[in-house]
Amino acid sequence: MGEYATRVDADGKTEHVLKIGTCEMMYYVRRDELEAGKAQDAGRGTNVQAVLDWDKVTYRFPWPDEDGGYIGGASLDKREPFRTVVLHDAGLDIDHQEMTQSVHPRGQQYAYNVNVRIPCPRSKSLSHAPDVLQIVGDRYKDGKRRTVLRCGYCEAEFPVSAAELAKLRDVNRKGPALEAVWLIAAHDGPESEDVPEFKTCGSCRQKFAGDGFTAWGGADGVYCSGQCAGSAAYHASKQEPATA
Repeated sequence: MGEYATRVDADGKTEHVLKIGTCEMMYYVRRDELEAGKAQDAGRGTNVQAVLDWDKVTYRFPWPDEDGGYIGGASLDKREPFRTVVLHDAGLDIDHQEMTQSVHPRGQQYAYNVNVRIPCPRSKSLSHAPDVLQIVGDRYKDGKRRTVLRCGYCEAEFPVSAAELAKLRDVNRKGPALEAVWLIAAHDGPESEDVPEFKTCGSCRQKFAGDGFTAWGGADGVYCSGQCAGSAAYHASKQEPATA
């Protein structure tokens, strides 16, 4: 079922009705936006206060480039509802679920489907597939925020803990994945940390932080410690070791 909220402009007359999510998934709106936006029920079955009070609701992840959005604002209306970032799962102990695959016989006069249950490619019985972990959003319980992640195959979801986050930071060291794990750390509870100043590699243009990398700089830019071909060539020309 679609969930909607209404915001009334300062004139007290103009109303904006916006879809904020479906069932317990608030794809379009962050919790702080729902709280600060003076959202009201839209008359379509959504109780905004009940949404805020329910600890099973997952809200949109607070992407920094979306700061300043508000209920009824055009910026929310144009958001990609399934925006995410792919992370390496760092071998976390995830409760992977079986997956359903629909198959059907070939060449039959009357076609029919059979649902087959198969293990997740990242389950302990297989685990040979490339790891794919995705950001789902935020969930709140007892006033504490936790980022929800999921397996990219079976979609098993879990709120990431501080210990799990530390493992993710050890293996997600570059580009959007690096930024994502630092953003999670900056927002999730008392273990939060300040997001570092990211640098952009002068060769591959991906962002990286100083945590675990030795960055070499010059008049022609900063390079990401030999993690790409252009960076390795730069270090070789300077006769400097490219360390990670």
